[in-house]
Amino acid sequence: MKKLIASVCTLSFVLGFAAPSFAATHKRKHHRAKTGSSSSLQQQVTDLKQNQKSLEKKVEDQGEYIEKQKGNWSNKFEGGWKKGLYFQTADGKYSTKFRIRLQPQFAYTSASKAKEGKDDQSTFRIRRAKLSWEGNLFSKNFDYKLQLSLANSDFKDVLEDAYVNYKFFDALRIQFGQEKIQYDRQEITSSGRLELVDRSLAADEFRFSSIDSTTNTICTLPGGGTVTGSGITCGAGATTSTSTTNTTRRFHYDTGAILWGNAFDRKLEYYLGVMNGTGLNRLDLNNRFLYTGRAVYNILGNYGYSESDVEYSEHPSLFVGASGGWKKQEVTNAHITQAGAELGFKYKGASLQGEYFLRKTNPTSTANTTDHGYYVQAGYFVIPKHLELAARASQVILDGANNNKGEYMGGINYYFLGHDLKIQTDFSYLPNQTASGTAKDFRGRLQVQAWF
Repeated sequence: MKKLIASVCTLSFVLGFAAPSFAATHKRKHHRAKTGSSSSLQQQVTDLKQNQKSLEKKVEDQGEYIEKQKGNWSNKFEGGWKKGLYFQTADGKYSTKFRIRLQPQFAYTSASKAKEGKDDQSTFRIRRAKLSWEGNLFSKNFDYKLQLSLANSDFKDVLEDAYVNYKFFDALRIQFGQEKIQYDRQEITSSGRLELVDRSLAADEFRFSSIDSTTNTICTLPGGGTVTGSGITCGAGATTSTSTTNTTRRFHYDTGAILWGNAFDRKLEYYLGVMNGTGLNRLDLNNRFLYTGRAVYNILGNYGYSESDVEYSEHPSLFVGASGGWKKQEVTNAHITQAGAELGFKYKGASLQGEYFLRKTNPTSTANTTDHGYYVQAGYFVIPKHLELAARASQVILDGANNNKGEYMGGINYYFLGHDLKIQTDFSYLPNQTASGTAKDFRGRLQVQAWF
């Protein structure tokens, strides 16, 4: 019993002594944990503030860089190659595109026996060599085009397109300068987007025309000889007389103004023109203008101004149109009235297009004349977007006897890069009525086009 009491007293003494020590130790550990947590939180706050300052500095540096770049002229422009070499401002208000188009050609013509003195002809030629610049100025609505034709032999005919165009909105635009006459679809269509090697016989015949009048001086010498020339003066003893030669010159470029636009979701195209009526880069020396009007309705899709369906259209395109024009001819004072109708269809590599032309001439001293003409052509891609077979029939029926002309041809075209790089061939039968019979020529042509 005494031993039990002694053991309990000893245990109580030990516990009483150890309890304060344990409490103090626990208190110190709790304090250290609390102090460590507070220190860690403060450190995180400090790190966040440093990160914020770092981000603010980066934003500030980026802003300064952007401002510096705005002042760098090289960042105000962009350029490259997109169907021509182009440059434009970043805001799109100024742009220009430069292109070159070459058409080297070989042609062989077998002359008919009905054409006395005519031999067969084979020749290489540069059919066309054109440089063009087009783009916009001051605004996306104000555009321009300048085109030079280096293959034209007459210096006056080198400058072709030279106009500015302003769009008020899609349905109202005005074009001013030298441009194509908005009358004949095939003449309006670029020679680089034709289905056969060149335009049809009828389209060429029914261009508007002007009269070039040349007066020559004829000096008859005492011995009976003559000297003829323009602007010459006859010497003493010579008899002076004059002769005048009038030459008809056809054209499809002229200088003036055209009001045009697209309405009803681009279904309707219209063109109203007032031109000099004298052709490329020539002044109107009287007060007689050429007046033209044309309207086209795209019944299905948008046919555009490319004769072949090289795009292999997924949806059909169909259009119908009509045109007209009037002018008073120089020198002869004849009234020339022309009218035309046009129709075209495209779908999945097939294309069909045709035009009809009418021309009435009312001279002052002779009887009125009425001339007709047409062409119909078709094409089909036997290899989509590359190999095309094409054919055309065209006639010109002129008033009077033995005046009719015809053109019947077939062609094979291969497109490497659409119209930009292609080879075209055609073979034609060309009957032409003459006083001595019908001349029956045959012609073969090969042409390469590179447009870049």
